[in-house]
Amino acid sequence: MGAGALALPNLFKVVGVVPGLALLLFAWLWTWFSMAIMIQAADAVSKRVLRGEPVGSYEDLMAHTLGPRGRTASTVGIVSLQIGCLVGFANVLADVVSPFADEMLPPGLEPNRSAILAAVALGGMLPTGLLVGGESHALLATVSKAALGVVATFAAVLVAHAFSPRRVIAGAGAGSGSIEGPGGFTDQAAAAIAVDGADAIAWFAPLTGLTSVLPLAIFAFGAHPAVLPVVRAVRCEGGPGSQNGPHHGGRFARLRAASEVVRLVLGGCFLGYACIGLGGYASFRSSTAGNVLRNLDGEFVGAVASRALKFGYGCVILASVPTVLLPMHRSATDAFLFFAPSFAVFGAGGGGGAREVSPETSARLSQATAVAAIATSLT
Repeated sequence: MGAGALALPNLFKVVGVVPGLALLLFAWLWTWFSMAIMIQAADAVSKRVLRGEPVGSYEDLMAHTLGPRGRTASTVGIVSLQIGCLVGFANVLADVVSPFADEMLPPGLEPNRSAILAAVALGGMLPTGLLVGGESHALLATVSKAALGVVATFAAVLVAHAFSPRRVIAGAGAGSGSIEGPGGFTDQAAAAIAVDGADAIAWFAPLTGLTSVLPLAIFAFGAHPAVLPVVRAVRCEGGPGSQNGPHHGGRFARLRAASEVVRLVLGGCFLGYACIGLGGYASFRSSTAGNVLRNLDGEFVGAVASRALKFGYGCVILASVPTVLLPMHRSATDAFLFFAPSFAVFGAGGGGGAREVSPETSARLSQATAVAAIATSLT
């Protein structure tokens, strides 16, 4: 859960509440089904080809099932997708930082959009990617738990605000909000006495904007490239016994456990997305922005709390950067071994195992991947 959740309130604004929930439910079911098939395929490859060693990445699975061309196609798609995520992260962080920069700098020295994007990418995203890294599993798990706490708080505040008797409507980037009254939006002077009014929730809306929000709903749950590296890391940390159970029952138990984890995570994401999407749309109605953080420039829950929410969600975006870089690290390792095969070492599965590199080389590749990916996202 990251930057994509911020656009979900706009999804409900465009298509309506009922179609929006239907789209999210469809995306959840489709993602769960496809991930379950992927985990089963990876388990079959692990048993039949890799002698019990877990499949290291989505690209490895493509190589074993679709051959070299499938691996190449999946690598190109994953790298392009992850670069796109980094571009989105940079833009969200720029929205978070811009109000603070405008207030802190003297008049006339306000930075332009390009300067802010460069600052958040090189001063925030890059250090986070270098310090946390895709190989620091314990630190990555800690950061992810903290990020989930912030997202849960953000969702709870949006839902609570949506049911507030004095619901503040903040236009995107307005700098000040108004409280919705019976006659529509009031000016700032009358906002103090206005009461909740007539900007009704659209349960159904014309589907003319469906094509613009459909990719958002489908992509909201898409994390296929990150699943297999995480499963592999968990199995490897459990020791050899966790990788190669002596009986088929152990393998099936691991398969069921992995599928159950995916189901629970996706279910939690669906609940969080529904709360953020519906809470944000119910809070801001027709003023809902494409990035709901822009609505927090108004009064909302107070100036201090609104800034705290924006800052907290900015930290969530930063915490998501290592997760985005994790699949790209695997692609960088494959490319490195293609040009320098002498650096390859094989996994515990023997000669049939996936090719890896030494921990020192892996750390350097992780750093190089972070620098190259974030620099590319700025171009």
